[in-house]
Parts: sequence; C-alpha cells; structure tokens
Amino acid sequence: MTTRPRRRAGGRAALAALLLPALLAGCYNFAQPSFHPGNTRELLLALSRRGVEASALAGESACADPALTGNAMRIRAAVAADPVPRDVWIYSFRSKGWEGTQSAVDACQAEFAAANPGERIVRVDIPVFRAFGAGWSPELEAAVRGALEEVSVAGKPIGG
Repeated sequence: MTTRPRRRAGGRAALAALLLPALLAGCYNFAQPSFHPGNTRELLLALSRRGVEASALAGESACADPALTGNAMRIRAAVAADPVPRDVWIYSFRSKGWEGTQSAVDACQAEFAAANPGERIVRVDIPVFRAFGAGWSPELEAAVRGALEEVSVAGKPIGG
C-alpha cells in the first residue's frame, strides 16, 4: 500500500484568502453608487404592465441636436383614458454623466415646445432617463413615470 504525501491544508486556505478580495473587488465598485437601467424591451414591458400600448423607434429625437440622437428613443403610446397615440421622447444616459445632460435636454424640450405651440409639455426626469412629450393625459404621465422608475433599476450590474 502506497501512501500519498499529505498536502498542507493551510496552503489552500492561504491561496483562498489571497484570491477572495481580488474576486470581490472585481464585482463591486465602492467609489460611487451606480444605476443599472433595463433595456428598451424591459421599458416596453413596464409600460405594457401599466396599460400602455406602445411602439418604439430608437435614435429618433424630438430636436435637431445630433449629440442627443444616440441617446434618443421615440415611443408612440396610448392609454385607455386617452386612446390617441402620443409621442414620448426618451433620452437615456450613463449614470456617471446623467447630471450633466439636463441643459441639452432642456434645450431640446424648448425646441420641441416651440414647434408645438399651445400644447402642454410634460417632463419626467428619473435617473438615468429624461422624457417629455406633448398632450399627455395624467394616466399616460403616471404610466411613463412608473415605467421609468421601474426600469431605472431593472438591469443587471456588469461584472457583479
């Protein structure tokens, strides 16, 4: 009968103690909280759960600012209380840059309002989204707000 040399259990524990902090550091960023928004599909599902019939067009902006096009999405939305489809202009941004986007979206909204005189413009800002549109019913506004709040935290953290 042959005996195998004994491995030191302490070696494995030491290796685990060295690797564990490195693995955990890769999954978490302790420097700043981060938002993990859901995607367009999750947004449309969240709207649907709130009774909104919606279709989306990515890259379509309410204004001529080319810097916003990559962040833009137009949703045609209708609710039972107001079956006439309304435009919901949604701009999504990375969490780290969201605060700096307000003035660009304000200018876009002003351009949109000037092109729609006499219309009541509604705005919803939920990190990481900024949305606005004209002639929304209170039901549509509540549905958009609720869906954006839900989707703003619906995504999965990367690397965690």
